[in-house]
Amino acid sequence: MNNWINQILRQEWDTIAIDTLSFILTFAMITAIFILAKKAIGIIFKNRYNSRISLINKKTSPQRIETINNLMHNAATYALYFIYAYALLKLLGFPVETLIASAGIVGVAFGLGAQNFVKDLLNGIFIITENQFETGDVVTIPQEGITGTVLSTGVRTTTVKAANGDIYYIPNSYITIVNNQSRQAMRVLIDLPLDDDMDLNLFKEVIGKITREIKGEFAEYLTQEPSITGMIRGEYQTFMYRITFYVKNGEQYRLNSVFYERYFIALQEHNIQFPISTFTP
Repeated sequence: MNNWINQILRQEWDTIAIDTLSFILTFAMITAIFILAKKAIGIIFKNRYNSRISLINKKTSPQRIETINNLMHNAATYALYFIYAYALLKLLGFPVETLIASAGIVGVAFGLGAQNFVKDLLNGIFIITENQFETGDVVTIPQEGITGTVLSTGVRTTTVKAANGDIYYIPNSYITIVNNQSRQAMRVLIDLPLDDDMDLNLFKEVIGKITREIKGEFAEYLTQEPSITGMIRGEYQTFMYRITFYVKNGEQYRLNSVFYERYFIALQEHNIQFPISTFTP
């Protein structure tokens, strides 16, 4: 201990002070550049500079541009953090090139999760290039039991918000099967129970009238003509009367409730009663 103290005391304090000041200034400069670069990246991608893509390809949807924007933003941020870490290690005197070239270190890195990172990265690239889904799409990921709206797709993870408000951060490598519910019109089935004693002709007349009214009132949400399928078999020797609508994606749950209400109110106004229970023991 005394020898160590004596060695320090024998050092030239001017040299120590200069080296320390140089280290502090270099560290401050590297950190300042990192902070400014991070803010610059945030500003650039917040302003969506890559929306110029839409000027080149008019068919590119705003959602796809947003998805690509998020992916590039994440990639740039990861690259910046890597460069910052590399610069700090060099400043501290670590033999970074030797560590990177070391097979042992590389093996440990892969063992600690680099393999999963590569899987996430590759699957994220495939998701974007194959246009499996975009920001704002409603998707179901069966293997994870998750259904919700895509908030963002990054280099490693995809963020999905469920209907109840829960937010899921899903590694891209976990997304092997996905059901994109936003790529086509959604079907709304209205199945009305039939009573054995009801006036079927009056029932059909009321159903036709309400269907025409719904068609006119909700035309902006319908993607094609409503279809009155008619009587179908239900459970336990019962019958149902089916009307089929195709609506814009995202409106199916709300309109399903609205349409049922319209039919029930109209039928009640004409004193058409529904069976108390469709279950017959």
